[in-house]
Parts: sequence; structure tokens; C-alpha cells
Amino acid sequence: MGESGMHQDLALNLRLLCSYYKSIAEVCRRLDINRPQFNRYLSGRHKPSASVMRRLCEFFGVEEQDILLPHGQFQ
Repeated sequence: MGESGMHQDLALNLRLLCSYYKSIAEVCRRLDINRPQFNRYLSGRHKPSASVMRRLCEFFGVEEQDILLPHGQFQ
């Protein structure tokens, strides 16, 4: 699987995690990440930097290796 496939799983996993919150806007506010930047992660076009990835994992209470799992295994 290529690099973009990994981003796609991350994007799907992030979307699932966001679905537990009222809105993506709320998640962005609480993480202090701007919405256009967050949308790039949700679309699978970009992978967060290491520091943003740590913030995402802390916020959602998941390990980095888990958030990068193939989406079918992540559930």
C-alpha cells in the first residue's frame, strides 16, 4: 500500500473519531487547529506533523499506531 493509502486510513479514522463530537468545528476549536488545515487531514491529502499527530492522539485518547491502522481494523 502506498503512502496515500495510509493517509486515506488516517482520514477515515479521524472522521470516525470526529463523529463522536458535535461538529468538526468543535474538534478544531478544542484542538486549536484551523479548519482548512484539519480538512486536509480529513481528505487524506496531508498527514499531520509529528507534533499535531501527538495532539490529535492525546485529544482522542488513542495511540499513534492505532490511528494509522487500516480503517477496517480501527473500529
